[in-house]
Amino acid sequence: MAKPLIICRDLEIIYNQGKSNEFKALQGVNTDIYEGEYIILFGASGSGKSTLMYAIQGSLPPGNGTLLIRGDDIYGYPPEERVYFQRHVMGIIFQLFTLIPSLTVLDNVALPMIFCDADKKTRDRRAQSLLDRFGVGHVSHKIPAMLSGGQQQRVSVARSMVNDPKILLADEPTGNLDSVSTQQVMDKIDEINSFDKRTIILVSHYAALLSFAHRVYY
Repeated sequence: MAKPLIICRDLEIIYNQGKSNEFKALQGVNTDIYEGEYIILFGASGSGKSTLMYAIQGSLPPGNGTLLIRGDDIYGYPPEERVYFQRHVMGIIFQLFTLIPSLTVLDNVALPMIFCDADKKTRDRRAQSLLDRFGVGHVSHKIPAMLSGGQQQRVSVARSMVNDPKILLADEPTGNLDSVSTQQVMDKIDEINSFDKRTIILVSHYAALLSFAHRVYY
């Protein structure tokens, strides 16, 4: 049987460790997530869903326990190697889109490739191809403020895929969207899982989205 892609054993995430305001955001978390799975981390606001996701992304080191990704402790990597991991292994979609308002849609999507030393022609071609795929290629010349919320989030989905990550993280990606835009964005994320065979870890407190997942961690 294949080994898990992500392993958590008795994982604890502790904010302000050793200080008077120390807070255990997660404790005793045990998970096995396999390559190609679609996982939803589900629960009420403040239950630690995003904390677990950002630990997997490489931004929140464990206080105690074990977190292995592809068999490695990513927090043991040298800084430049962890940055490489975050750029090439992980893609991420945020709830608030986080597009740069002064850049065109095309340049927003192409931006992560700048840090991978891709030339402008390659960046633009890759970005336009993804925008076309996610149904927003016709607005590539516009700035984000000219787009609807649903369009902006599909631009964010395109940006998350621009470096061809193996794992896609999505933090409440439909939290600011109406029902039609929610369906469009969730369909695209589902396509990334089923067609591109990427592992999806999605954080949500909306029960209506659970049917998209192979498994749900509550």
